[in-house]
Amino acid sequence: MKTIKTDSKQKFANRIGIFAASLLFTAVAIYIYSPVIGTNASDSVTVGVNVDVSSVLSLTLDTNTLNFDITPTLEGVFSSKAINATVDTNSNEGYELYFSATDNDTSMTSRTSDNTILSDFNGTVTSATMANNKWGYSLNNTDFSKIPILNSHAILKNLNHLPAAAEKITTTNIGVKIDDTLASGSYNKKVLFSAVAHKTPAAAVGIHSITNMQDMTPQICADTTTPTYLATMLDWDGSRHGNVMYVPRTTLTDTRDQSTYTVSKLADGNCWMSQNLALDLTINDPVVISNIDGTTSTATPDHTTQTTTGSDNYDSQTESNNGWRSYHPQTSESYYRNGTQQSSSPSGNGHSYDWEKAGNYYNWFAATAETGVAAMSSGTEPASSICPKGWKLPSVNTLMSLVSSGYISQSSGLVGRAYDTPLNHPQSGFFVFVAGTMASPGYVGFYWTSTSSVAAAFSTETIQTSSASSYGYGYSIRCVAI
Repeated sequence: MKTIKTDSKQKFANRIGIFAASLLFTAVAIYIYSPVIGTNASDSVTVGVNVDVSSVLSLTLDTNTLNFDITPTLEGVFSSKAINATVDTNSNEGYELYFSATDNDTSMTSRTSDNTILSDFNGTVTSATMANNKWGYSLNNTDFSKIPILNSHAILKNLNHLPAAAEKITTTNIGVKIDDTLASGSYNKKVLFSAVAHKTPAAAVGIHSITNMQDMTPQICADTTTPTYLATMLDWDGSRHGNVMYVPRTTLTDTRDQSTYTVSKLADGNCWMSQNLALDLTINDPVVISNIDGTTSTATPDHTTQTTTGSDNYDSQTESNNGWRSYHPQTSESYYRNGTQQSSSPSGNGHSYDWEKAGNYYNWFAATAETGVAAMSSGTEPASSICPKGWKLPSVNTLMSLVSSGYISQSSGLVGRAYDTPLNHPQSGFFVFVAGTMASPGYVGFYWTSTSSVAAAFSTETIQTSSASSYGYGYSIRCVAI
């Protein structure tokens, strides 16, 4: 808090002799610096630029004294004068302006006697209804209130946005009414104006600082709090940054089709999609795919995503020639949890953290944008996936990190942790393209890994991996940040 003080000699030395009373007001202005405003800018690769701009605020008054020269009458004489307070601030959240006496006594006292001018009435009064030998303040020069004590200051202005020019100035009128029963002399009281800038929200950090899936970088994930595996409460806006008992979670948009996904930072240190990929594919329509080196390229699907059941001319004898295959589940198939089929409308105030989307089902060729064919023969990780830029298929080791970090046992561990918060892996079953039918929905969920044609199976209690000789099946995709 910074106080702007006026010259003390000027405040108290100006005594004016008048017939009944000379009233001297001295205004003191103080102002308080507000917290830091943060802004964040980031380019499209990996560089993050953070600029912290401090808030500044100043408070000035057009006068530091109000001099009243009043000749009283039997009925009483009213007079008012104005003080203009100007607040300048760059705070986008605005400011508050306060007014009070400088202490908890609001009486104007005489310099030569024990007489006082009180400010002790209730409600508001006008110049006509104000009692004699009283004083008060007004913002419209019509309705006057008693002077507030320091401990109960009045709020003259409360803005919640960057002030416009006219909103920087506040006029406060001081009114006094004197009759001829008051002893002549000079009466004085100091009043206080103070301003404070509203706190600007801190800059968003980590996954809460981005809006698109394609904005994800290793640094963004690293800047996000890593929670303990026991954490189940969710931090949706970054207000719990640094608190390991909250799971950082936000909603990001895949710019390829404008689908939105919840994403989370988990105890294994990775940033995960908290919902299954649901990207629809169209024959001969190039799609932007994610390369494991962080770059992107395009690939062209040779089949459109199925939206109804049926084999769609699938040749079970030549699975390797069947190309990209994907299935978009019908509404009745879209949500599964704990062995129970649920409605297509998620709960949780729109955040979809109770019932999670099953997403689409993809065969190995679609999941890897066909780079999985070469990976199978060489025993290497596929060069690409249909995950968004900055994301990839998790390896077996990455998926198993969910075991090592304590979320779930590989054999007989934590019941329900696979499909409950924060993992939220729905038991969405899998799609059999050769038959064109769903299999095991509500009982198990199969997820592709980047390890050559190996899938992970999440059941009620466990996570298991198996070599996928059935790489033509449609499994779910849960991407992890690169």
